[in-house]
Amino acid sequence: MEKEHRNLFRKVNGQERRVGQIVGGRDGNLFLRPAEQMAGDPLELLTVDDVTSYTSNGEAPLTVYRKSKLDDALLPNNEKIYLHRIYLKLAKPMGEGQTAVITFPGVNLHTGSAIYTHDTKTSWSEAIHASHLGYRPDDPLKRAHLSLWLGSGGAYTYPPEIAKTFEVLNKKNGKVAFTGPIALTLAADGVEKMKNEKNYSSTAVYTLDFSKLSEPGEYVVRVPGVGVSSPFKIDEESWT
Repeated sequence: MEKEHRNLFRKVNGQERRVGQIVGGRDGNLFLRPAEQMAGDPLELLTVDDVTSYTSNGEAPLTVYRKSKLDDALLPNNEKIYLHRIYLKLAKPMGEGQTAVITFPGVNLHTGSAIYTHDTKTSWSEAIHASHLGYRPDDPLKRAHLSLWLGSGGAYTYPPEIAKTFEVLNKKNGKVAFTGPIALTLAADGVEKMKNEKNYSSTAVYTLDFSKLSEPGEYVVRVPGVGVSSPFKIDEESWT
């Protein structure tokens, strides 16, 4: 069977739409592999960047930033799926343990509200980057990084009271296994050493060095006021 004849189409409102692919045939049996379908509606981009589309404990945020990136594609029609991250700048910082009810009156989400508790001891943060592979106890360098690019909000430089110290927590019991200083590696307007062209992260990058930690275990890196990294292990078998 010719390749161009292996697709099954259906006309919808006068337009052809691929509904699947015909597979098999060598043994005389043919099967239909249905096209992947998207669930829900695409995000409404006309309102998603508007501050009036959100409230936090009844108050509108000062600013809304959005970071959108291609996340997947449906087969075989190649319809694009995007991942959107929304950042709300509030009138004042939330304190540790404080709770906010976030509502989305102007955004076509499947739910109208969400409850957020500012718990930086357990909440994962996309801004803290640690190796998922882990480290051997004798690895000479064990480092994580702190950086956040806000999409439409551009570069973000952490205030001095945040970019001060970090902790490495034992994931099992939450105890602090290591504490160290946060060092600015590359300013938002800096130039990288390798290519000497620009800052390819497009934001400030900080180094969190815990090379002296060699005790085997499972850990997370925590930046007080920000959150924690994904978990990783320090183990003799990490590199195998």
